[in-house]
Amino acid sequence: MILGYGGRKHLTDWQVEVNHAIKETGLSFNTDAVLALPTKTSEVRLFELDNGTMSQARLAKEVWDYERYAGHRVWEGARGTIGGT
Repeated sequence: MILGYGGRKHLTDWQVEVNHAIKETGLSFNTDAVLALPTKTSEVRLFELDNGTMSQARLAKEVWDYERYAGHRVWEGARGTIGGT
């Protein structure tokens, strides 16, 4: 996977089996790998690797969780102040 993204020279970090949780929504899932590969549109890339043992229903749920996670926004800063996402 790292080689597929141009090798380690483009990566700033990576981790495997990373838990992602959003307490407010109850969403919690694990990704097989997270590559820190800063670009104009993204800071990291999440990966799910499967060797054919996962059911299609479970894989579909994981993809849905990824989509919900990617769409979640958290605003920093108190109401009325200038904050970022």
